[in-house]
Amino acid sequence: AVLAFACPKAFPGSDARVIKVNCIGRVDTSVLVSAVAQGIRHVVLVDGPCQDCPSATGRKVAARAVEESNALAEAFGIAPRIEFAGAVPFETPAPGKTAASGGAFGSSETLSRRAFLSSFLRDTQAVAATTVTTALEKEPEQKTARIKGDLPQRVSAKRRLLLDALRRLGPPARSDLEMDYGSWATCRIKPSCTACQMCAYFCPTGALTKTQQDGKPTLTFRAAHCTNCRMCAEVCYWQALDLVPHADLRKVLEEVPEIFALDPEAVALLSPEE
Repeated sequence: AVLAFACPKAFPGSDARVIKVNCIGRVDTSVLVSAVAQGIRHVVLVDGPCQDCPSATGRKVAARAVEESNALAEAFGIAPRIEFAGAVPFETPAPGKTAASGGAFGSSETLSRRAFLSSFLRDTQAVAATTVTTALEKEPEQKTARIKGDLPQRVSAKRRLLLDALRRLGPPARSDLEMDYGSWATCRIKPSCTACQMCAYFCPTGALTKTQQDGKPTLTFRAAHCTNCRMCAEVCYWQALDLVPHADLRKVLEEVPEIFALDPEAVALLSPEE
């Protein structure tokens, strides 16, 4: 029913219901939404020591992940299940014991992430641990087809994990998602575009790709692969591309591509002086 994430300062003990991380800022949206998709009713990030921590920025990063994850859950008609707590919200076993089996981990043993997740799976049969282990340790990044001379493009395992988790939640209660942060965006091409396609050349995930239709240049945009890194907008000399903090969840989940026809002949080129 309850899954907690905590750093060693927040929880120095051992409990099968607590996944230790170096910093709660490392627990991103993909892992939090996966926990909800697997039926965890209450997800807690323990932030008790964050105020006095030299890495306090991690708490701010985690706050964004919690806000985005709850917003995504609400878009699927699920009440928010993810929150912060100053301490683990349940009684923990005595040092050296697990909550589920009573077996000793070893009083001074520091478990690796893989070993802890394996123990978590064995003692509680929690599917959430399987999800995290599979997605972050076994699933390779998905590479897009590469044309000679193009830069490599990869869809990260974390993005794939998030998409799979959202699909397990079923059809969204509403398709429109407005966010001023996070990894969701819609691409817009302005009339000043010269069809150079450099935005697609530098896109690291392949959300933007160079395509053609009837011998004319086009851009294909896949919102599911866009992480809103804004590389495309930054490299555009003509400032002809923008990313709007809006996404259609149905198009994202179905990975529906959007094709932009580019007509360089219709663009009024600037003079060298301008």
